[in-house]
Amino acid sequence: MRKSVGFSCRAFVQILFLVLGGQILFAGSLAAAPPAASSGAQTDGDTGSPAYRAAQEDVPSKAEIEALKARIEARDLPEVDKQELLDRLEKISVYKKQARTDKKQANEYQERLDNGAEDLKTRELVTQRLQREKEPDLVAQDEDLSAPLSELDPARLAELQQVLEGRLVESETELEQLNSRLESLTAELTELRSRPDQARRELSEINDRLTRIDIALQTYDSQPDLPSVDKAFAALVEEEAEDSTTAPMAQALSDMESLTERWALSAEALALTEKALRNQIELSSQPLRSDLIEAERTLMAIKAERLTKLVRLLQQRMADLKIEKASRLKAYVKSDVQASGQKLGPGEKVIANAQQHNLALSDDLLRRTQSTEVIDRNVAAANDELADIRERFRYTRSKVEVAGLSQALGQILLEERRQLREPRLLEARALTSQDLIARAGLSQIQNSEMRRELRDLDDYAERLYRREKIKPDVMAQSEFVERMIPVLETRRGILDELTSADQSYLQSLSELDYVLTQLDDQAETFQAFINERLLWIRSSPVVDTGMLLGIGTQVRELSRFQHWRGMLSDLKQSLSFGLVWWIGAILALAAYLRRYSLKKMLREYAVPLGRLSTDSFAWSAKALAVTLLLALPWPVIFWCISLALEQTPMESRPAVALAASLRGMVSLLFYLQVIRMLCIPDGIAVAHLRWPREYVEMIYRDLNRFLYLVLPLILVASFVINFDFGSGVGALPNLVPLLSLTALGYALMKLFNKDRGVIRIYLRYRHREASSKVHKFLILCSTLIPAVLAATALLGYLYTVGTVFVLISDTIFLLVALLIIHLLMVRGIILAQRKVAYQRAIEKRNAARLSARAAAASPAQVSDESEAVRNPEITIAVEAAAEAEQESSLDIAVLSKGMRELLSTVMLAAGAFGLWFIWEDVLPAFNIFEEVAVWQYTEGTGEEARIVPVTLFDLGLSIFVIVLTIFAARRIPALLEFAVLQRIAMGPGGSYTIRTLSGYLVVGVGIIVALAQVGANWSQIGWMAAALSVGIGFGLQEIVANFISGLIILFERPIRVGDVVTVGDTDGVVTRIKIRATTIRNWDNKELLVPNKEFITSRLLNWTLTDETTRLLIPVGIAYGSDPRQAMQIIRKVATSHPNVLAEPAPLVSFETFGDSALQIFLRAFVGELALRIPVATELNTQIYEALNEAGISIAYPQRDVHLSTSQPLEMRLLREQDTGSVASPEGQ
Repeated sequence: MRKSVGFSCRAFVQILFLVLGGQILFAGSLAAAPPAASSGAQTDGDTGSPAYRAAQEDVPSKAEIEALKARIEARDLPEVDKQELLDRLEKISVYKKQARTDKKQANEYQERLDNGAEDLKTRELVTQRLQREKEPDLVAQDEDLSAPLSELDPARLAELQQVLEGRLVESETELEQLNSRLESLTAELTELRSRPDQARRELSEINDRLTRIDIALQTYDSQPDLPSVDKAFAALVEEEAEDSTTAPMAQALSDMESLTERWALSAEALALTEKALRNQIELSSQPLRSDLIEAERTLMAIKAERLTKLVRLLQQRMADLKIEKASRLKAYVKSDVQASGQKLGPGEKVIANAQQHNLALSDDLLRRTQSTEVIDRNVAAANDELADIRERFRYTRSKVEVAGLSQALGQILLEERRQLREPRLLEARALTSQDLIARAGLSQIQNSEMRRELRDLDDYAERLYRREKIKPDVMAQSEFVERMIPVLETRRGILDELTSADQSYLQSLSELDYVLTQLDDQAETFQAFINERLLWIRSSPVVDTGMLLGIGTQVRELSRFQHWRGMLSDLKQSLSFGLVWWIGAILALAAYLRRYSLKKMLREYAVPLGRLSTDSFAWSAKALAVTLLLALPWPVIFWCISLALEQTPMESRPAVALAASLRGMVSLLFYLQVIRMLCIPDGIAVAHLRWPREYVEMIYRDLNRFLYLVLPLILVASFVINFDFGSGVGALPNLVPLLSLTALGYALMKLFNKDRGVIRIYLRYRHREASSKVHKFLILCSTLIPAVLAATALLGYLYTVGTVFVLISDTIFLLVALLIIHLLMVRGIILAQRKVAYQRAIEKRNAARLSARAAAASPAQVSDESEAVRNPEITIAVEAAAEAEQESSLDIAVLSKGMRELLSTVMLAAGAFGLWFIWEDVLPAFNIFEEVAVWQYTEGTGEEARIVPVTLFDLGLSIFVIVLTIFAARRIPALLEFAVLQRIAMGPGGSYTIRTLSGYLVVGVGIIVALAQVGANWSQIGWMAAALSVGIGFGLQEIVANFISGLIILFERPIRVGDVVTVGDTDGVVTRIKIRATTIRNWDNKELLVPNKEFITSRLLNWTLTDETTRLLIPVGIAYGSDPRQAMQIIRKVATSHPNVLAEPAPLVSFETFGDSALQIFLRAFVGELALRIPVATELNTQIYEALNEAGISIAYPQRDVHLSTSQPLEMRLLREQDTGSVASPEGQ
């Protein structure tokens, strides 16, 4: 066993600083001196230093570590200590293995650094030679590709097909290997270019770690000399044998732990030093290795390009060969048909039909072969497009990594996105339709079936002879079979070729579909990459004094007459062949000229809405369609003009800018026109939604500001932004949008003024008279959004301003469209309900009229109330007027709560989908927030532990989850009740429990997901819950008790919503069960909040828990002298005859006591519902009183005897009444 040598980690730190400090000298000497002399000397000097050798000597070898493990496992040590020592020795082995691996890799880097320059020179020479060489004419030099196919005999043609197939397979295999190698080199080059930053970060981390190791080793050096391994083991054995106290054993174990810990630190320092040396050599060799990979990649690309051309030639040659064979076969069959047609006689019609069938099959073969060739061409084009997108994506990504989010890169990304959005391979996409693939598969099955029938030609011919019922005197069977066999052999050959052609066709279709799928995926990835960065790139510099001085130059450039004259000249030329835009413009002008007729149609559609009997939702649907037609003309004209400008041959700068501006204005103009047409007289807003006409006219006038002020300024701003000013730099594109945004803010402020139509209609719709928070929010948005966009334009983010403005406009129109659709749906539902109610009223009236006529014995028996029956026209008129008056106020409050919740949920879901569709392209831009770390947390334990940052994106997503949870907790329970619970036989208490628990479940899941998004895991949540439980247990005992009691109530259900309960001195109906308290409405209609704890810990009387049957106790006192038996019989008869008194249990009447003034009789009767107690008691008391009075039995009243005291003289006074009715005073008597 080697004796441990003391080693300080400070030596490693010095080595590392020497390595880092020598990087510049090393890089500077790389060009002047041979690579081996410069780099090799440094490496040898580092690894040969005394400190480095001391570290190697201090750490045990692999054999020594294994021996130590065996000796430790053989000792009877405490399990925890033994495992700790073994783990530490295993860690030393891992460090040593890592050091060897890093050293080996460093040597490889060094070897590449020594020999890479010559290798790079060789590859560059080969590449230059290939690039200088004229590409050989493969067709002229290859006989297989140049020989005319029409001159080859069938045998040579078949031989050539086999040769071409073999060469094509070999070439495609080689090309696949080259492409695989190219992808590998591209990935390696990408990783290599991103490696330097990571390597430098690792060097910094190594430096920090070595410093900490040096401090730890100094601690061990300051201790007394540690015993050797042998002495430490001897101490362990001695203590184990003598079975002494634990103190010496603990000392021996401490010595062993100190030794192994010191070895582990030294081994880690050794591994880190080797890694530092590896990273240093890696950084030094990175440029050379990158050049080597780039050179190899260029060489492979040249070879792949040439091999691709060869494969395309072979594929085209194979396609031409197959077409040639199919053409020859068709010509042969056609000549056979013509020959048989010349000799056609009686009885040969069947053979002629078979030959015609062969001709049709050969024609199918030729068409299928030609279609396969077309598909193969599209496959090649799709592969080229896919390779082009991949290459552009790679170069764009490299540019982003080098240049960052610079202004110059913004134009490149915009151009790339424009090219990605252009339609690609429309012909190829049309060929991959599912219907075409299905028909091809069906054709293959049919051809295979026909081929199966031709396995035995003689049998098939005989069956055909019998099936066609050919008479022997016309043609004998043997003659028919003999003449039919050649025709069937030809058919079998055609079917063999056709089956092979079908298989090739389907294979080509599948390959084309696969390539197009890859193309779409790659384009989508590229599009997301661009969208993620484009929104944060400046389109122009920040506005400063120099840009303000350049405005004059830009104005002069913009007003140059040559630009506009060229645009007009080009526009005239484009009008000569622009058929599409001519048709669109003519249709739009026709619709514009017919606008008065369309408005007349709107007025006609509004007439039937006055009566319920003629009203229908179809009128609203038709009015909406006419409204869209009224809004279309000008947007279509703008679109046609932009299309014509885009087709100008020279594409002058004004034409390009105006085309882009008009194309962007189409949607804005359409949105505005739709909203304006909704507000015209007798339009949807007035006639169908019943909005006040004066308010709608205000909105229409306010919208004119947008049409005649805001939109023209937006068009000018868009034109200036899209105009190419060349090299001139000025602030005109940044300042012109300020005018349009200022006008937009002004128009919005006017539109949302509290005295204008929008806010008044909102307040009327929401049944509010005072100003609302919505008004303040709209005013804030009207001010804030234009101001923020204006500031963004001044900072140079013109593309961002334009994109966000368009998205906000689309969002506003989506919200308006959803509002209109929602109100129209409300109108349709209310109209349907009123029609049903009206129909029921008519039926009820007719039934009442018939019953009145049947019951009337004479006119005198008809009451005055039957006037409506004698005059039904009056009834209909009155009912129609009433319904029309009700229809005049469209109110969503008349809908049921479930229907309102369903409509709101549907509209919110549609709005969420619409918002996602609108903002989909810019959502990847928010991924940039993933680069902003807010805090970090550790995931995993031990060696698997890693630090995970919580980014600003994660924080925003967590907030979004919380908002979504709040929304779901409010909507899902109500929607669940409307969609499911109402269709299940369940009481109100059970449905309320399910709704409440579902809300709690949604909130719980949402909180867990939100916390997990910001780094909280289950263990942390558990610890947090435990800590909160302890804190809450002391500070919030009552609240926790009420919460737990609420959960017990929901699960055990001692009370339910709708139950009548008595708890303490509180009586009433349970209306709500919440987390902390339960609401009870007493008989005075007062709501009392009772803590849930009272229902669990106190005595509770639930009148309706399992059965609502309750007993009434009605005391009746009759006068003395009355017959009690007669009275009891009368009371019993009254009780049993009442419909709401239960027969079982039967009513009980008893004569129980002799009262002071009455004979006390008690009636005990049962009612089935608690709500009937008071009404039934009232009715029973009334009926008992009336029945006893009719029987002459008096209800007793209290009687009192008055005793006067005669212990003193009694004063008596006589009074008399005067004529006036007043009482005379005693003095007047």
